[in-house]
Amino acid sequence: MRLAILSVAGMLVAGAAFVVLARALGWQAGLVYFMVSLTPYAAVVALVAALLALLLGARWLALVGVLVFAVVAVWWAPMFWQDRPAAPESGLRVMTANLAVGAGDSLTVVEAVRAHRVDVVAVQELTSDAVSGLQAAGLGRALPHSYLLPGEGATGSGIWSRYRLTQRTEIEGTAFANIGTVIETHAGSVLFVGVHPLRAELLSGDSGSADRRRVTEYLRATTGPIIVAGDFNATWDNVPVRELVEAGFIDAVDSAGAGLVRTWPSGSGRWPPVVGIDHVFSRGMPPARGVEVIAIPGSDHLAMLASF
Repeated sequence: MRLAILSVAGMLVAGAAFVVLARALGWQAGLVYFMVSLTPYAAVVALVAALLALLLGARWLALVGVLVFAVVAVWWAPMFWQDRPAAPESGLRVMTANLAVGAGDSLTVVEAVRAHRVDVVAVQELTSDAVSGLQAAGLGRALPHSYLLPGEGATGSGIWSRYRLTQRTEIEGTAFANIGTVIETHAGSVLFVGVHPLRAELLSGDSGSADRRRVTEYLRATTGPIIVAGDFNATWDNVPVRELVEAGFIDAVDSAGAGLVRTWPSGSGRWPPVVGIDHVFSRGMPPARGVEVIAIPGSDHLAMLASF
């Protein structure tokens, strides 16, 4: 029995160590992409297996498990304390919401916009019917300026803003609509980009990699104040997000010290989501000071609200 338990503990530690190594080296091809997205859970598994190994006298195995946990703890610890910069807050409130091919409840979205005094919202998986529903619920009255590219299935995207929009652009060569516009806020001009790169498939993490690369390259090439919001189809540990962080983009969850924020898959309150793939990033802006998630009935994503 002892040998069997140690074998299981060894396999758990080895699996967790593989995930951490893949994350560290940026190796995320195929199924590994999804394994890396679960890095925080791998750390917990490694720690539990290490404690079990220690109880059974396997000290070296326990040490490896603790080291795996420690590496992930170092990566994630900054996400749990708030970085309050000296720069004054802009007062800008940004929201992103994936409507699950238009199935998300329009009234809930509009009520959230009003209740939280949202200034700009990025919407993904926006269909023509969803546009009609949102407008009927009063989104156009709350946020009168918009840039909309609704589409079939999950391809459509839209931006609604309290402030005037002066430029509009679309990232070329992506399967879904990834759109940007300059927002003339009270604090100055800000480039706002709503993103939704193609997701990876479970058995082929390389699918959509070219799509995600185009979005990343576009964002890295921008200059001036920018806010990026949307469904990134990538967690904090996946390569697309890591590349943005390396390029100087700041995750709202990180700067707000919100910790492990999960947004997908959401059961609209019936069960908790597992991973955080919806993000708000900024560069050249005061970092976000607060983050909230909001359940949208009918959607498999939680909406995210960031306050700057």
